[in-house]
Amino acid sequence: MKQTLQKLLTVIVCTLFSCLTFWGVVRVKAENKLFDIQEMLLPFWEGEITYNETITPVKEKDGSILPIDLLYPIDEIIEVRSADLLLKYEEGKDYSVENGKFVINPSGGIKTLAYDEFHPAEGQAGFEARNGGYVLWKEGSWYHQRQTVITYRHKAGYGGYVAEGKGRLLANTLEKLASGKDINLLVYGDSISTGANSSGHKDIHVSPYMPTYPELFAAGIEAKYGVKVKLFNASVGGTDSAWGLSNLRGGILNVYDEIDLAVVAFGMNDTARDAESFAVNASRIAKGLKTKYKDIDVLLVGTMLPNYDAYKFYGHQTEFYDALTRYEKQGVAAVNIGGVHKGLLQIKNYADMTGNNVNHANDYLARIYAQTLLKTLEVSDYDVIEEETSAEVSPESEVSVGEESTAESKNKGCGGNASAPFACAAAILAAAFIKNKK
Repeated sequence: MKQTLQKLLTVIVCTLFSCLTFWGVVRVKAENKLFDIQEMLLPFWEGEITYNETITPVKEKDGSILPIDLLYPIDEIIEVRSADLLLKYEEGKDYSVENGKFVINPSGGIKTLAYDEFHPAEGQAGFEARNGGYVLWKEGSWYHQRQTVITYRHKAGYGGYVAEGKGRLLANTLEKLASGKDINLLVYGDSISTGANSSGHKDIHVSPYMPTYPELFAAGIEAKYGVKVKLFNASVGGTDSAWGLSNLRGGILNVYDEIDLAVVAFGMNDTARDAESFAVNASRIAKGLKTKYKDIDVLLVGTMLPNYDAYKFYGHQTEFYDALTRYEKQGVAAVNIGGVHKGLLQIKNYADMTGNNVNHANDYLARIYAQTLLKTLEVSDYDVIEEETSAEVSPESEVSVGEESTAESKNKGCGGNASAPFACAAAILAAAFIKNKK
């Protein structure tokens, strides 16, 4: 009765003040019909429709606008809008399609950046460009207001990197999801994880009010598994993995009473730190969390990449994921956001996926963060096949594994999870149960 009254009071308050927060997870406002959050969470590597793929058109030196490659060759445009989704552009008047590429009509209404504006000769110290001049660094919604989103059909499949399912290492979480238990989710990282430059971030708050990636991840779990997720975001802008470790010991473990799943996502500000030192810090954060919270699973994120042109921000981030995988074990899995981002950058420009042109995600890349995290919760087809065909393991043959898993063990069935074959099997069975529930 008490919980029912609390929920009713929350609904009344949210209605009166148009609030976005409900039981710890930020929602899209009910009256916002500009996008379907489930479409926004559809994996970009699946299907034949791409929703709201973002571009940041920049003119050439001579003022021309080259045809733009999207993630896939275009077969049919469904809709083109400004990134705030408030303005719809017309085919023939504002754009056309030629040889599968998006062509902007210079006399149309689609916003473009002049070459000299995007490559300024003068700028702020610390934002010098690799080949001279400066990187056009802007915070808030500046880039968002100048970006365009395209929804289109395509027959081609995605040929780039797709993150692996790591459900074999996340047995506790999959078991809870399979049994319909609600989840307490902690996100602990830097400004990217605060949602910096997402249109729905509380300090930006512009149309279409896209939730931040932690909020999208939580919403995706709820939609996919039919549970409630309470989100706790302890991220702080400008921090690195050393700060994350120190702050964990100094306070964060005393703040939250119960956490089921944690996303640890530092790295962008670890510019001068080598990959192994970063991975050690991240693994120690995971160890601290697992010491405090019984049955917690931890996702260690290999961060998105900084702008290569902004060379003072570009360190060893491309190496972080591989270093993190050396510390994977039951209850700890690495997430290769950096590898996904690198694959996208083989086709798209950095400016198409950024909110500040240096080191933050825009709405499009925030969605990909969430899609990749959701993929990580899955058990890969390889692990399922390996589990089904492998010989039964007797308890006497179990091998204990230390803090680090070896590269060799990870290549053997169930992720090399020799220390916990039953937990691994439970993860696979839980994943199968969830799939059959759909």
